[in-house]
Amino acid sequence: EDLAGVRVHLSAATLLEREAQELRDEMEDLKKRSARELAEARKVLQAEVDAISTRLQQERKDDLADLAKSHEEQIEYERAAVRSAVSERDELLREKKGLIEAVQN
Repeated sequence: EDLAGVRVHLSAATLLEREAQELRDEMEDLKKRSARELAEARKVLQAEVDAISTRLQQERKDDLADLAKSHEEQIEYERAAVRSAVSERDELLREKKGLIEAVQN
């Protein structure tokens, strides 16, 4: 009877030990899977960050190019205005010179 009780306890202990090992194995598998999923999520997030960074850099380059073009257009407009003013001045000087010569003659 004592031997039978010991066998029952040993069987129960063995069964509990197997269940405990299965739980440990399952826990280890969950840790590994979680680590893989976390690594994958990090890769996805890094790819998104890289894409956003690239897009922002391109937008900045585009904005700077637009600004440079606008400045170039403004400079060209101002140069044209100066050329026009110089031409008008030269024309007025020629007219003045002609009038002076006409008066002197």
